Amino acid sequence: MTLSALPSRKAPRRLSPALWLVLGLGGFHLVYAAFVGLAGDEAYYWQWARHLDWGYYDHPPMVAWLIALGTQLAGHNEFGVRVVTVLLSTAILWLVYCISRDYSALAPSSGEPPAARAGLWAVAVLAAAPLFSLGGFLATPDVPFVFFWTLAVACTLRVLHDRRLHRWLLLGLAFGLGMQSKYPMVLLPLALLIAFAATVRGRTLLRSPGPYLAASVALLVLIPHLFWLARHDYAAVLFQLGHGLGGAGGATGKRLAGVAQFLAGQFGVLTPILFVLFLGALAGGVAALFRRSDRAADSGKNSELALWILVLPAALTLFLFLLASLFAKSQTNWPAAAYPTLAVLLGLQLARWTQRAGIRRGTAYAAVGLAALVSAYAHLEVLYPLVPYTSSVFDKLQDKRGLAQWVEGLRMAAGVEGRQAALLADNYRTASLFAFYLPDRPPTDAPFESGSGSQYTLWRKADDAGAATATAWYVTRFANDPRVPQLFGDARAAGVYVEQRAGVPIGTMYAWYGHLRAANEIGTR
Repeated sequence: MTLSALPSRKAPRRLSPALWLVLGLGGFHLVYAAFVGLAGDEAYYWQWARHLDWGYYDHPPMVAWLIALGTQLAGHNEFGVRVVTVLLSTAILWLVYCISRDYSALAPSSGEPPAARAGLWAVAVLAAAPLFSLGGFLATPDVPFVFFWTLAVACTLRVLHDRRLHRWLLLGLAFGLGMQSKYPMVLLPLALLIAFAATVRGRTLLRSPGPYLAASVALLVLIPHLFWLARHDYAAVLFQLGHGLGGAGGATGKRLAGVAQFLAGQFGVLTPILFVLFLGALAGGVAALFRRSDRAADSGKNSELALWILVLPAALTLFLFLLASLFAKSQTNWPAAAYPTLAVLLGLQLARWTQRAGIRRGTAYAAVGLAALVSAYAHLEVLYPLVPYTSSVFDKLQDKRGLAQWVEGLRMAAGVEGRQAALLADNYRTASLFAFYLPDRPPTDAPFESGSGSQYTLWRKADDAGAATATAWYVTRFANDPRVPQLFGDARAAGVYVEQRAGVPIGTMYAWYGHLRAANEIGTR
């Protein structure tokens, strides 16, 4: 018997480097999430999960349902609050790799780097960026929102060459669940509709039943939240419009300062070189759209529509939030959904650059390397404070367990009456952290909230103010808080807590205790 006649044995299939990177970062965040104290917003969303509903004052309900699932599986601890969102943030990276592979298959070109290499760079870019690396373990609405956005893009690319029914159903489900996560999801179907209408191939698909089936599924998923909005006078939508647009007035200088702040925020959460490269990838994608529109031979191909699908949602998202920064203070997480698809285009570009030695190759490694170093430092700073930052992301992630222990000591020293007193705070984050970290997980309230924390107001109205107690604790950041006389008929200063970071005082909290002026007006949660 010759060697060629022997039965062949296939070599074992190895995991791709991109998958190793995804699994490595996901595994790290699963462990890391268990050791870092909750941020105030996370504790607030955990409060939502204790009172499940189809909507809340400032967001749709998805984050609350995910936290409820996680705490049922892993308990009411930091890991339980975050486990599902960590899994989703990890899945975002893998979806980016899949989109990169699909895009390379839809738009093949001679001389292009292998799809796996481009996909690896796309994943590396996103994994290194602090916005996704540090934000990837936090239980916020942004993670499910970006996940379902990216999933919808992936599904849309798949239906270009596989229009079977289940592809459209999955696309509609992604749209609906994305809208149940965060309202800016509405930008994606709008952008995709424009992309389809702008191409011959897209218009052909619009004449098929698939898009309308997907839209029907999305609407069906969204119906419970729409009913909730109607029952609550569309409070969440109105709040987000006011939050995003603010006042239409303001001097030109102030508006330009808002734009500068928006851009500076993106430089910070992505790192400067990486943000510039993202913008370059977007500009290159837009330029490629104009070049392809001049070539009639490509107008009916999937490749042109695939490029529209990657470029237009990202361009529309960045443009609208840049425009919004003219009217209101922007937040760095607002345009997060734009970057996964831009990472696909940037990954392809960096894969080209690294095929040859030179300044472009050095730039590619420097951009990802710098972002990875900043992300690594940020993770270390959160876990082991090194610098006494205030008014920054590190201040928001400052461990509040010491503050909760101080309040518990005050309650214990006051005896039975002190433990039964209502626990109030001057803001929703502090009130929520007390509810999470105090041993008996007491009901808490933030009676003066008028912004994001106004879910406490909705709960209080639903209770008909019947759950109030005659006495209360009130914890505030202000030494002479003018709201103390509004709350109490008689009040005494109960203590002062100095919060420290890296051994340096960064803030002071003041506690008051007394009889409420109108106990029937203070509900608790």
